[in-house]
Amino acid sequence: DRGSWIQRAVSGPSPRHSSMMVYDTSRGVVVLHGGTPNGGVAVCNETWEWDGVAWARRSEAGPPQTCEGAMFYDEVHNATVLLLSGQKWSWDGIAWHVQSVPGPSPRRWGPSAYDTDRHVLVMFSSQWDGNDYVSGTWEWDGVAWSERLVPGPGGREEHAMVYDSSRHVTVLFGGITRLGFNKETWEWNGISWINTY
Repeated sequence: DRGSWIQRAVSGPSPRHSSMMVYDTSRGVVVLHGGTPNGGVAVCNETWEWDGVAWARRSEAGPPQTCEGAMFYDEVHNATVLLLSGQKWSWDGIAWHVQSVPGPSPRRWGPSAYDTDRHVLVMFSSQWDGNDYVSGTWEWDGVAWSERLVPGPGGREEHAMVYDSSRHVTVLFGGITRLGFNKETWEWNGISWINTY
């Protein structure tokens, strides 16, 4: 409540890591998908929703078991979207719908942020090739992926990204590079990356 944390003693998803969560603004619920249950190695394909009072387990007839991907709420189409290699999954609150879409080459999916002004998902992802990270900046406009071939952050993983709607930029922070932990801050304005720290 911006003043203190309140633990909600309710039943719900089992403890897990690497799950994905987004807020569905049209239905007023948090959508959770996938992840690895605590202490386990198997990845689940559960979909849960939190309405502020209780968790509800929803359809499992959807995306495969995953703990990687880019999940965001698409305000234009009023749907939670999960992008996996070559697939787009959309959750409308009742069922998952899938379609094939070409996109980034198979790689570990990097953090992403949804640009609410341009209505695109911005993703900066990398893949270790044995010597260094191979990276790329990609955008999803609701229909197709496009790679933005511009200079920017060096290759990394486990960085954080968020969209700053007041300044109209996507902010990238930190990550792990081949040299170790990194504390750089970069901003993407839709045209170029700018190193701000």
